[in-house]
Amino acid sequence: MNPARGGLATYWAAGGSVVGRRGAVTDGEAARLVGFYRAEAATCADLAGRRFCEALADELARSIGEAARWRQCAGEAPRRSRIG
Repeated sequence: MNPARGGLATYWAAGGSVVGRRGAVTDGEAARLVGFYRAEAATCADLAGRRFCEALADELARSIGEAARWRQCAGEAPRRSRIG
């Protein structure tokens, strides 16, 4: 991965789902990816790489929360997923 982030989001919420540049991401996949990016950030010796992984984890976690809020407002039952 290139630690230089562009201006576009990698993950975002749309209609109660989390979406990435490659398409929809399930709740379980999103939670696992947050854990992965946080673990990578914690072990990365390179400051730029660590910040990149932290930013991806934060962006994805925010997207999970936004999607959950949308579903709640739409009257859908909450989904269970654990964010790492």
